[in-house]
Amino acid sequence: MPFSHFCRAAIGLFALLIFAAVPVAGETVSASDILSMRLAVQPSLSPDGARVAYVLRGPRQPTDEAGADYRELWIAPTHDGEPRPFVSGKVAVYGPRWSPNGGMVAFRMKRGSKAKTQVWAISVDGGEAKPITRSKSNVLDFRWHPQDESIVYIATTPPTAAEKKLKDKGYGFVFFEENLKDRNLYVQTLDTEDEAQQLTRDVSVWTFDIANAGDKIAITASEENLIDHRYMFREIYMLDEEGGGLTPVPRQPGKLGNISLSPDGKHLAFAGAINMNDHDFSQAYVADLVDDTPVVNLPPPNFKGHVAWVGWKDNRTLVYRSEVGAYFTLTTVPVKGGRHKVIFDGRRFGLVDGEPSHTADWKHVVFEGSTPEVPSDIYYWSQGREPERITNASPWVAERELGKQELITYKARDGLELEGIIIYPVGYVEGQTYPLIVHVHGGPESRYSASWQTFYSRPMQVLAG
Repeated sequence: MPFSHFCRAAIGLFALLIFAAVPVAGETVSASDILSMRLAVQPSLSPDGARVAYVLRGPRQPTDEAGADYRELWIAPTHDGEPRPFVSGKVAVYGPRWSPNGGMVAFRMKRGSKAKTQVWAISVDGGEAKPITRSKSNVLDFRWHPQDESIVYIATTPPTAAEKKLKDKGYGFVFFEENLKDRNLYVQTLDTEDEAQQLTRDVSVWTFDIANAGDKIAITASEENLIDHRYMFREIYMLDEEGGGLTPVPRQPGKLGNISLSPDGKHLAFAGAINMNDHDFSQAYVADLVDDTPVVNLPPPNFKGHVAWVGWKDNRTLVYRSEVGAYFTLTTVPVKGGRHKVIFDGRRFGLVDGEPSHTADWKHVVFEGSTPEVPSDIYYWSQGREPERITNASPWVAERELGKQELITYKARDGLELEGIIIYPVGYVEGQTYPLIVHVHGGPESRYSASWQTFYSRPMQVLAG
């Protein structure tokens, strides 16, 4: 997306050189290939680092009922062994998460045409998946409580009896942005018949995090459940231990990314905008929850990147993931400020990595990874080693002749250097002249990365072939 914030080396151009008469030795990517592409996404690493649960996305067939991609739950060893399906078939699994003791994997799923999306869990020793929440509306996100046998989740306020009765009689009218329900935070104790306890009221909760001790919950919330409120007007709050009361965490106005409590619960990190005019969240902030001190912005003033995620290496060290040109980096910095150390540079490995899932000591890390030749697979990484690809969701890609993809640099009218991506035709011969296709998309909230770029809406390798 072409013209991004000046402090990030944005991907500004996506170009393909196409020439129909190029001789090709092997089979190239076809439109039907795109419709059979499978992607390994949403990895979650087990507490001991030995296994990773992930979602395998696959397309529906033309004869299937209309709907979104199928999403299966798979588990793979991080070292020796083959991935195994745990919940497969015509299902839609979202957001797998390991239980604190590593014995189960929970995930969101809807089973049945009139059912609500619930949190389900399956034992890693096998057996059938079972629902572990009984929400009266769809579960939108969840976390295992780190200490108790419970699930904390987000769901909208369920309809009242009167609203259900009116809908049954045909009065199910939708008033645009007027009858949306609040997004509430609930806690459901497992293996009991007790109703879930509602923790928030009169706000819409979008994301949350729980301290390792289980005694603190941080949330991002807005006054209304509206898309503009999610984008621009979310605030951060600490939820009182007794439930109900919210204590605001000061921050700069503007867009907000993820939040993360330190392991000891004394600090809260968040990705946020530098001010209201920042087109996206771009900075890594830390708030001290014990001492009444100002919120600290940790990246240096001349940082040529865009912070996309924050987390914790330990109580004294922040980890942030940032967009730097066509790739991402993982960087550590002391919570009090100091030396920034890049611990993972995607450019070095030619790999575009997703948000990390890691063990508590950061000795084992997994993430979604993509390259110009890999649509999306799960990679395992530990510091000092090369990332290791542990899944192969679309093996047919290795059998296709691909157009070479590379980064280029060009100057904008004001002299600013921008990066772009170019894909050459399969069989390209240097010195020949070819027609050009330019794929342009407005910014500046995002940009292209040096990853696989061929999807149904962007058939890059199909055109290159």
